[in-house]
Amino acid sequence: MGTLATRANVAPRARARAQAAAIRGIRETSSKQQIKDAHRKIMMLNHPDRGGSPFIASKINEAAET
Repeated sequence: MGTLATRANVAPRARARAQAAAIRGIRETSSKQQIKDAHRKIMMLNHPDRGGSPFIASKINEAAET
């Protein structure tokens, strides 16, 4: 029974990682440097100080935390 509960808890995290990768426009298996570069690139385009949306910027930052 413990394995079923464990699988149920893993699925949402895996889904969150997949969504975060999709937001950044990279694969889930990307290296840390690729993730960092993608985050920087997308934030430069969507930063509120540069005319971007605060909502989109917050979603990008949420994706970086996963």
